[in-house]
Amino acid sequence: MSGIYIHIPFCPQKCIYCDFYSVRMSESLAGEYFAALGKEAEFRMAGYFPSNEHAGLPGAACSGTNDSKATDNEGYPQTIYFGGGTPSCIGIGHYERFLGKLKKITCLDHVKEFTFEANPDDITEDYAKGLRKIGAGRISMGVQSFIDHDLKWMNRRHSSEQACSAYRILRKAGFANISLDLIFGYSGLSMEKWKYDLEMLVRLGPEHVSAYQMSTEPGSMLASLIRKGRYAELADEECERQYAYMQEFLKEAGYVQYEISNFAKPGYEAVHNSSYWNSEKYLGLGPGAHSYDGKSVREWNTPDIGFYIGSLLDGKSCMAENDHGIAHGRRPCAEAKAFRTEREILSEKDMFNEHIMVGLRKSSGIRIKDLQSAFPAFFPRFENTAARLAGKGDIVEENGTIRIPHSKFFISDSIIAELFAD
Repeated sequence: MSGIYIHIPFCPQKCIYCDFYSVRMSESLAGEYFAALGKEAEFRMAGYFPSNEHAGLPGAACSGTNDSKATDNEGYPQTIYFGGGTPSCIGIGHYERFLGKLKKITCLDHVKEFTFEANPDDITEDYAKGLRKIGAGRISMGVQSFIDHDLKWMNRRHSSEQACSAYRILRKAGFANISLDLIFGYSGLSMEKWKYDLEMLVRLGPEHVSAYQMSTEPGSMLASLIRKGRYAELADEECERQYAYMQEFLKEAGYVQYEISNFAKPGYEAVHNSSYWNSEKYLGLGPGAHSYDGKSVREWNTPDIGFYIGSLLDGKSCMAENDHGIAHGRRPCAEAKAFRTEREILSEKDMFNEHIMVGLRKSSGIRIKDLQSAFPAFFPRFENTAARLAGKGDIVEENGTIRIPHSKFFISDSIIAELFAD
């Protein structure tokens, strides 16, 4: 499943744990930003997706068919994901105009999943209706906690009641696929409070749950508190206890764990995010956004909104060469301020290690035959290491696959690292 990720780098305020690239929201800046997004899409979509041959013709449909098999062969985008930042702090009109631009560039008729990230305090009845109008079918909402004291400490803008209210508004607007985020593993989160968070979540009944352990990212407010001695990270043993309790609690509530941090009711696994774990093609638009061609090339944009807007809206109709001398877009351009992406060409060893890293995040694991045929040079060492880890119970080999058992997901990073090629 190939998809498009659009980064919306606006946030009214920064959460204590966040190190994602974001800037303060302003309406004038948002207008310029979406204009720049449209320009980047014009330049870069052709490198990832077929052009819409009939774009602009009155009443014309996209070329191709709606047959699912044909869709895969034609390579049209099948997922759209607006992430951030805080996409919901931006007015719906900006999204309407931008999506209209995308439809002129490539065919969006084959999109199977359209996800929009939202903060609870941004959701009103009108905004929810607007999201339905632009075609969003899946909402990913950052609740993080149902305890007001903890939300305030995280520097979140919403309260527990606002989260519940936003959920009800989305349901009333017709959203039948809602994902809620929770955070565990931070000092101050007792098991009693964590149980309460999970009980509140299950009471609402979202189709999908993402749960992340609090991490200390460089540049975050949390990292600053640690340096100043004002915060101590929760012991690993307690974090693992909270994770294991969540696994069992959500399982009993009817959720299937299909990835280390993700749980879903049957049939509601995240399609867009699964493309990352399946090493499939995706295009990222916006400052700091990453892309992957599904083969050996990764690209990313500089996380600088000023440069991004300036380089795309200054009248240039071309894009600069990168450090490898490879031009992006329609033709090379030597101007110093021309838009550019950074690029990494993955070696065979890089691709093998990435395949192991993302594949073993999934409950389904990796097909052994696929790994052997794609990476024969690295397979003998992998096979020997896998046999040793299987003997310890760190991995399971069955039905032609290799996977990490759920009981070992919490220590998966160390298990995966042992399987990397040197």
